[in-house]
Amino acid sequence: MKATYLTPVAYAALLFGCAIASAQTSSPPSDQSNSDATHSSMRQAFATRPEFDTLDTKKKGALSADDVKGNKWLAKNFTRCDMDHDGTLSREEYAACK
Repeated sequence: MKATYLTPVAYAALLFGCAIASAQTSSPPSDQSNSDATHSSMRQAFATRPEFDTLDTKKKGALSADDVKGNKWLAKNFTRCDMDHDGTLSREEYAACK
């Protein structure tokens, strides 16, 4: 009598486990995956971008390389974002830096 209930329960548990594993490892369709990944990384970069005032802790109105060293992307791209090459990022240069 017990075997009558055990088999369907075992199959249900196996099916449920496979569904959970599949949902965790599924990827987007291949024709959109590259585009979606690019948009996702762009959204993430802008979502984690701190406000200018949080980086300008000394209220100088400009950011030095030391001010942005905690932001990995901005520290790496500081020279490129410094459009007038004066060694600082103004509020306008920071806003334009993408």
